[in-house]
Amino acid sequence: MDYAPEYTKREKIKLIILFVGLGAVLIAAGELWLFPSITRLAEQPHCYSLFGLNGADYLWHLLLIGMPISIFLILAITMLPMAIKGLIQAQFPPKGYKVFKPTPIRKGMRGQFMAGLLMFVIASPLLIAIYGANQLDKMPEIEAPQDSIELCSHIHTQNQTSTNH
Repeated sequence: MDYAPEYTKREKIKLIILFVGLGAVLIAAGELWLFPSITRLAEQPHCYSLFGLNGADYLWHLLLIGMPISIFLILAITMLPMAIKGLIQAQFPPKGYKVFKPTPIRKGMRGQFMAGLLMFVIASPLLIAIYGANQLDKMPEIEAPQDSIELCSHIHTQNQTSTNH
């Protein structure tokens, strides 16, 4: 049985350092900016609007469409070329791709099945986004509380102060 070529130890270390570095940047961005923003939006969605949507609608769009589309784009950019080559070559992993551990090369129908399975994994978040887009009109409305004027004016004052500095 043939095995796919493996990364050298040096290549593995470089890739791991790259992935850990990218992961650290993403985690830091999430902790410092993304998660606090989403928390503020989730706590008082009626105080925000973006692109003509109120905060509650924006939150539903973000959860049901935005996140799955983002995951789809990342998977498509990183793995779609491998899946397409695997389908064309009827081999998985396709020629020219290295692996981290000893991996037998699957040829013929088994190789195309594995490449097709990878295509399905890549397409799954897109299917979830399409389903989510059809569910948007069923999401509950979030009513603004009676004291929302005072709460929202406090938020807008904070936003103006932070942008002026």
